[in-house]
Formats: sequence, structure tokens, C-alpha cells
Amino acid sequence: LNAWNGEAMETLRQIGVARQTLSYELRLPQIRDMHKPMQTELIVCGRLPLMITENCMIAGKKGGCRRDGRGACAKGVCYLTDRMGAKFPVFREEHCRNTLYNSQPLYLEPEEYRQTGVTYLFHYNGNAAGLTVLVDANGKPVISSVPREED
Repeated sequence: LNAWNGEAMETLRQIGVARQTLSYELRLPQIRDMHKPMQTELIVCGRLPLMITENCMIAGKKGGCRRDGRGACAKGVCYLTDRMGAKFPVFREEHCRNTLYNSQPLYLEPEEYRQTGVTYLFHYNGNAAGLTVLVDANGKPVISSVPREED
């Protein structure tokens, strides 16, 4: 789910979402000023997905898509190259869907996201990712409590 503002996050919280990854299209001042009724994550490193396709682009380049995980498209990453020579990675997903990633990885410096009020950072790179808890100046985790409704 893509959360663009505090109202969307409040609605998500009301239906039971406890932590939300903010849209990577938001500017840092927008994130800083946003009402955050729950723990929030921010993608700070890695290649961002540009497009998901239902048709197998890799098979079109390498030939043969079997949709069973054993075709030419199942063998590693493929790249689309634009007219300027930039290489865009294409990864095979379930049932031969493909995800096209940006040619340039995102990297935000710590000074850029420290003042946003985000409690988790989501590092994403290709088809691997990790979650890092933010810490304060003393090295203590910065974790906000999530209000829970009593059963």
C-alpha cells in the first residue's frame, strides 16, 4: 500500500496496520511534516522498481518462457539498455512477471533522513532487502509505541 499523507496513514491504522513504508516519491520535508500515527519506514538505499510487466521481457530477449521456473528467463538477471547506454536490471518474478528497476540506485545520506521522524529504514537492493532500526545520538533504538486496542 502506498501512503502519501497522514490521512491515508490514519485510515490504515484504523484497519489494523501497525507499520507503514512511506512512498519513495515523497520529498523529505513532506515526510518530516507528515502526521505519523504509526511506526514508519523509509526506503533509503537500492534500486527502485519502475515497472512490473505481465509478459516475460526476459524471454523476449533470451528466448523461451516456460512459466514453470525452468525457462531461459529463470537464469539470473537480465538488463535492458537505453539509447544512452544505461542498464536497467530486469528480474523474473512469480509466473514470469518481470520487474524493471532503475538504472541508478537510490542512496540517501543519513543527514537527509534523520529529521524525518521515521522510525525504521528499509534498505532495498534488487531482490534483497533489510530493515534497520534508527538509533538516537546515544545509540539507543528510536522506537515509537503502537497503540493497541484491547480485546
